[in-house]
Formats: sequence, structure tokens, C-alpha cells
Amino acid sequence: MVGERLWKPLALIALVALLLWGLSTWRYASGYAAGNRLAEQAWQLKWETRNREEETARANRERGERAEEQRRWQAMIKVKQNADQQLEQIKADAARSTADVERLRCTLSQLRQQLADRSPCRVSTAGGASSASAAAGFLFADVLGESLQRNAALAAYADRARAAGLACERLYDAVTPLRAP
Repeated sequence: MVGERLWKPLALIALVALLLWGLSTWRYASGYAAGNRLAEQAWQLKWETRNREEETARANRERGERAEEQRRWQAMIKVKQNADQQLEQIKADAARSTADVERLRCTLSQLRQQLADRSPCRVSTAGGASSASAAAGFLFADVLGESLQRNAALAAYADRARAAGLACERLYDAVTPLRAP
């Protein structure tokens, strides 16, 4: 009998204890999950911030590299245009020197003709000397003409090489960053 009277309050107490235990377990689990979510959100925010900063830094670096490449291209184009102008000037100088060479060659051929005209007209005992001096004059005229032609070719080559070297030097100076001594 005593057991029959006590079992209902004990069952009620056990039920209330079980409900309190279930409620506290549920609260603990939901608090634990909420804490995990908050911690994960904080880490996610940190990672997103870091990723955003890295992307911004990469974009800035790429933008700087593109600007440097553009500057180098502009410098190369400017140097090429300058070199082309110098080559045109060199070609014009070469054309003028070729005209000068032709004028000298014409003068030499006139001198040669004068020597040829004078040599056979002399009738003297020194005829051998006269023909020798005429031959020497012809030889001198030929050598001088070839020398002028060779000098013009060498001067043109030297001018082109100098212009190419100066263009290369200007291009190197334009595309390399300035270094402090």
C-alpha cells in the first residue's frame, strides 16, 4: 500500500526529472551547435577577409605589372621610331656620299681621259717615262675609285651598326628600372 501511494509521485518526479534532463540536454546541444556556428562564422569571416586581401594585392600587382609592360612597350616603340629616323638620315647621308663618289669618279675619269689624251701626243726620247707616268696615273685613278667605293660601303655599314647599337642602348635604358647607386 505504501508503495502504491508512492509510485505516482515518484513516477511524476521521475517524469519531471526526465523532462528537465531532456530539456537541459537539448539546451546544451543547441548552445553547443550555436557556439560551433558562431566560431565557424568567425573563421569563415577571417578566411574571406584574407582571401579578399590576397585577391586585392594580386590585382594591384597585376595592374602594376601591366602598367610596367605598357611603359616598356611605349619605350620600345619610341626607340624604334627614333632608330628608324636615324636610319633614314643615314640612308640620305649615304645617298649624298654616293653622289659625291660618283662626282669624284667622273672627275677621275676626266683626269684619266686627260692623261690618255696627253700621253700619245708626246713624241720624245722619254716616251717610256711618259707611258709609265700615264700607266701610274691610270692605276692611281682606278685605285682611288675603288677606294672611294669601298670607303662608302664601310661608312654605310659603320653608320648602320652605330645606329643599331645606340638604339639597343636606349632601349635597354628605357626598359630597365632605374637602380640607386
